[in-house]
Amino acid sequence: MKQLVMKQMVKQTINLATLLGATLALTACAISSQEGPSNMGKPGVVTQDNQENLMSAILNEIGAAKASELSQCKVLPVGQRPCGGPARYLAYSTITSDQATLEMLAQRYNALSAELNEQEGLMSTCEVMPEPTVQLVNGQCTISQSASQ
Repeated sequence: MKQLVMKQMVKQTINLATLLGATLALTACAISSQEGPSNMGKPGVVTQDNQENLMSAILNEIGAAKASELSQCKVLPVGQRPCGGPARYLAYSTITSDQATLEMLAQRYNALSAELNEQEGLMSTCEVMPEPTVQLVNGQCTISQSASQ
């Protein structure tokens, strides 16, 4: 019983630390978008640095994506293609990642991606990228090799 309580406390501590890290990353994004040298006089301009900070936070939260069962593996759509739909998919584990934190980070990343596409006037082919399946390989969640990222 004590081990279960300790595991839950450790997971909550890790989740809080991750959330704090994500908050700091978002704060850094907000500051850099308003104060960066290429953005002077253009508050709210989205940059690739903002996206990179958020992607780092997402990948940090995903970690090694360790799992013992396939049902613990999930797919996270990230990015926004100019014509719509996710730019790519990442596999994560519900055991090693906090789903709510990942969804919040991905939602912010996707919004920044859409803003950057609009800002840059980007265009793409309007092909549909179906959501890939996940697989469990040697205890790690991965995107199926037959699916494209």
